[in-house]
Amino acid sequence: MIPRTARRGQATVELALGSIVFITVLLFGIHFAEAGWLSLKVHEAANSALWEATAPRHQRMYPFYDDQPFDALFAAGTGVADVATDRYADFDGVGTVSGVKKITLATTRGTALAVTCNKEPALRWRGTASITASNTYQNSGGMSCNAEALFETVGVPDTFLEGSGGFFGAAHERPGKQKFCGFGPRVGNGAGAQCTGAIELLVNDWGLAGVTDSFDHQMPEIGCSGAAIVYCDATRRNFNGPGAAALAFATKYAGAPPTSGLDFNFAFSGVEHDYLSPVADHRGNTSYNTGGPGMGFLPPRTATQQFLGK
Repeated sequence: MIPRTARRGQATVELALGSIVFITVLLFGIHFAEAGWLSLKVHEAANSALWEATAPRHQRMYPFYDDQPFDALFAAGTGVADVATDRYADFDGVGTVSGVKKITLATTRGTALAVTCNKEPALRWRGTASITASNTYQNSGGMSCNAEALFETVGVPDTFLEGSGGFFGAAHERPGKQKFCGFGPRVGNGAGAQCTGAIELLVNDWGLAGVTDSFDHQMPEIGCSGAAIVYCDATRRNFNGPGAAALAFATKYAGAPPTSGLDFNFAFSGVEHDYLSPVADHRGNTSYNTGGPGMGFLPPRTATQQFLGK
């Protein structure tokens, strides 16, 4: 029979030996969990730059017709990559403190988070959309973004009961700083590893919005004036501009265009008004035909009431 004091001493020894393994597993379990959370923040930083790029316009219409705003997305200091780098410098993205360039958790430290974005001219609109809109819109391509950061362990001892006389036969490894990538694999190890992946996005804006599309210019030679000048000129360029894509479309499917590209009105009246506009146009015409059989090129109407209305 083992004395009670001996049993208590045995339990204490077993607890001490078990704690050595348990504490080691616990520390590195916390470290891996923290590294996993921080790696998601690196991924989030790259995504943030891409989503930021979808908000502003990417090209200018009349009178410029260029993609200068798209170039501005990559400007040093104000581009989407630098903005995302500053926002996620402390791996937060929401409550970022100016000047803080790292985060230290229980066993993990993250530093040197950097977002990079590049133009991807090969990622372009193709096919009919590109041909039809080529007179007005810039086919600038897309962009790609990635992010990277350095992680290292903190608060973990350099040595821990190791060596020939220790509990652990293997040395306690301290890997130092490791590179984490937002997307794709890394090439190499340590702080000098290279992030080779990226996520691509085809970006562009096709609408008209904002004060830049409200020029108060006059173009009497094509009947455009006032705030409608940008839309007016874009329509003219697509219809009768170089390539005349809209003109070719109308000729193929309707036999001929209903009117000249230099003569159009900003209005449409449907079948309920026999395609006759009840309001005056910008030239003072009190009534004009906006389409249908009255234009002389479209087939006569053969049905009246149809599904979803007239």
